[in-house]
Amino acid sequence: MTEILQFSDIPYTSFAAPNPSQSFDLFIPQNTSSTPADAQHHDAVPPLLCFVHGGAWRSEDKNDHLGLARALARFTRFPVVVPNYRLSPRETTVDSYLHHPEHAKDVLCFLEFLRVWEGPRRSSPLPYDPTKLFLMGHSCGAHILASIFFEMPGDELIPSDWLSQSTKAIIASEGLYDIDLLLSRHPAYRTWFIEPVFGQRDSYGEISPTKAALRSTSHHIHWLIIHSTADEYIDADESEVMYEHLVVQCNDRIAGNVTKNVDQIHQGHDDMLKENEAYVNIVGHYILETTFCFYRINA
Repeated sequence: MTEILQFSDIPYTSFAAPNPSQSFDLFIPQNTSSTPADAQHHDAVPPLLCFVHGGAWRSEDKNDHLGLARALARFTRFPVVVPNYRLSPRETTVDSYLHHPEHAKDVLCFLEFLRVWEGPRRSSPLPYDPTKLFLMGHSCGAHILASIFFEMPGDELIPSDWLSQSTKAIIASEGLYDIDLLLSRHPAYRTWFIEPVFGQRDSYGEISPTKAALRSTSHHIHWLIIHSTADEYIDADESEVMYEHLVVQCNDRIAGNVTKNVDQIHQGHDDMLKENEAYVNIVGHYILETTFCFYRINA
């Protein structure tokens, strides 16, 4: 089995007293140069995979996904990072209030940090190419990533040109893309986590990526939309609507840069990551194939 070197709790802010919610873990598989994707390009530096966890903006932690990160690193032989971000408290008070888009601001801060970070060992070269990023988001993590690469109201989440161009693909699973559609199917979600995160609104269309335009700097990005047949929390319509919206935004009826997989994973919303063989295979093959295409085009 491939050995995985792990570096934990790395801060991505410049505060004197780092917030553990603004830190990340890095997983580096050994002998990354032997990946199937770069077998013909031994001098190629591997891309970096980034997994943004879900949890309804109110729960979960990077430590919940150690097994998934290691599995992805072993399958692809590419380094993997898993960031934390600040969460909205379950019991909101005046002092503890945290509202959208603060969670996404943290993730954007982390992604931009990758441009300047010297790596876990400053005396050694980076074990990945920061201009080749594969971003993965699960549940609200998918919404967070979409909020960065779509033109959302207020535009507090503007990625740099470097980040837009460095992002090669976004893999979104069980995402929350159309909040009004979500509430029409699951009205109890309104008081459970939608209002505590987004505030009280008659409509949540303006914070739904399916109602927004893709940024002009993001049209080159490949998208894979994943949904499990057994998801007990999020209906498949969320992923179907997002897929169709992306196809239109990318003008992608033929090119195939926007794809979906909605019939090969059969675990629950969270179990699909814990019982992760199917998820890792789908995501891993997609990343390897997409990476090989990039290498071939740039060769």
